[in-house]
Amino acid sequence: MDTLNIHVSKLQFSLINLASLGGIVLFMSASQEQRSDPLFWVSLLAVLLMFFGSLYRLLNAGPELVLDNRGLTYKYLKVGTIYWSDIIFARAVEGHNIKLVMVWVRNPQDYLQRLSPARRWLLGERKNKPAPPFQIALNGLKISAQQLEEEIRKRAIAAQGRAA
Repeated sequence: MDTLNIHVSKLQFSLINLASLGGIVLFMSASQEQRSDPLFWVSLLAVLLMFFGSLYRLLNAGPELVLDNRGLTYKYLKVGTIYWSDIIFARAVEGHNIKLVMVWVRNPQDYLQRLSPARRWLLGERKNKPAPPFQIALNGLKISAQQLEEEIRKRAIAAQGRAA
């Protein structure tokens, strides 16, 4: 199968950058009285974080999600490539402006062991509980949740058919 590289939407992150830059300008033009309010500084910090976060994602080279012959690699999951033969199921979840594809794998501990203990805990690894599915966040990516779910299922089924 061919390689599918999925990048961030440059338009979406450019608009976020422009909006947050406008917010920074607005905050800088605030009066001295407004600047004495702690909420002013918290809000300014939030807008600055949004600006630099979206700028980082906009300028970060390379695709965020790669589907190739071996498996899928999601840059922000940091578990490396999840092999098609290990994928059991994928499901798209959309709602409240959140787009995710949840991916269940065989032997999730093999993938979780590649992470730091803190990151494993953040991903939901707890004692005496099964590992949760891996989540691929699609907000800002140039693919819909349904398209990605279908592509993952198609490739996983094809890989398992070759293995049998």
